[in-house]
Amino acid sequence: MKGFWKAGAACVLAVCLAMTGTAETMQNVTTEKNYAANGVTVTRTAASTLAGPQTITTVTAEKGYQFVIGGTARGRHLVPDMAQAATEAGYDVAAAINGDHFSFQTGVPLGMAVSEGRLVVNPVAPEDADEYLFHALGITRDGRVLVGENPQLTMTYTVEGETYAIDRINRTRESWPGAQLCLYTSDYGASTGTSGMGVEMVVRLDEEIAAGKTLTGTVTAIDETHDTPLEPGTVVLSADPLRCGDLQAAVGETIVFSFSFDDEAWNDVWFAIGGGSVAVENGQAITYDYTLDVFAEAAPRSAIGVKADGTLVMVAVDGRQDSSVGLSANDMAAYLAENLHCEYALLLDGGGSTALAAVSEDGFMLWNTPSEERSVGNGVLLVRATAGGIDWLPFTVLAVVLLGAAVTLFVVFRKRKTPQR
Repeated sequence: MKGFWKAGAACVLAVCLAMTGTAETMQNVTTEKNYAANGVTVTRTAASTLAGPQTITTVTAEKGYQFVIGGTARGRHLVPDMAQAATEAGYDVAAAINGDHFSFQTGVPLGMAVSEGRLVVNPVAPEDADEYLFHALGITRDGRVLVGENPQLTMTYTVEGETYAIDRINRTRESWPGAQLCLYTSDYGASTGTSGMGVEMVVRLDEEIAAGKTLTGTVTAIDETHDTPLEPGTVVLSADPLRCGDLQAAVGETIVFSFSFDDEAWNDVWFAIGGGSVAVENGQAITYDYTLDVFAEAAPRSAIGVKADGTLVMVAVDGRQDSSVGLSANDMAAYLAENLHCEYALLLDGGGSTALAAVSEDGFMLWNTPSEERSVGNGVLLVRATAGGIDWLPFTVLAVVLLGAAVTLFVVFRKRKTPQR
């Protein structure tokens, strides 16, 4: 794997794990550092706490790397397989971690996803998502970090002067609670996966769909069956039988698409993913009055974060095992802020989904010990940045400008509600 792998030495030290409302000392701490790639460090920490033993795996990446979305929107994937597939597609992948909460039936993530500026999945409506599942972290092209509730996306297409609403991007087309019209791209998978009646219209686009843009395409085919193949350079509009009247264009006609987030700051994101709750904001751990045991109790946890200098962070805490009991969601937030010094962080899906892989001489290997082998909906991949990617600016430099223009340079939302399922 291009000579990335270098073994590091283990050392013993004492650190303090900042817990919510208390400070619990981690004792008998052993930290092993390895290097998965130039500028990418994998650290595995084992320690004893009052709650029990802990094993924490952390990946940090210096400037020159970026996050992208791994996997397809439909279907479920093992984390190492997502990393391997991206490598075979030409990405220089150093590490991967599981992503958003997802439908166990379809694998479709519950929150938003944007990869390299491309809309992968639209966020579900607030009434369709539980509070704790409806937060997101986004990173703009110039390195600004946005956190908060998933922003809402307005999606339309116009043909012959008539404008129609698009209900979903790369989500399962359903007839309940209302007839839907969905847009599918090759990020969804090999085909639309639809069955039964309906109409599907294939449109050729010269650009990938992205927020804040108006795109013009040409109708190339109309399929009155189902399960239309999805190919790069085309999108498919898929209408429930009750929405077929909204697909009246003929082959060769022009269609204009428009996509815009209700908060325009999110139109600039290069990467974004939904997850659990915002864990760290402006360097401070954000805690919640969790009412569900799955969040209040110790369990496996996954998170991504960004430090003040632009360093990217992935964290996996093992749990539900004799060798590692795991952390509560609030304790995970405290660890991200106080021990790893994240400026912003988001909790991802946890429990049996928690898995973190990094490149090695033998391919992608899991560095943590998952509580179960679970295929997940999507993942976050750490890859070398390409031309046109994120232009990281250290937050310490931005802070000088922020004195007079905080809203312009940092768009951050804070909400402290009790998450409910």
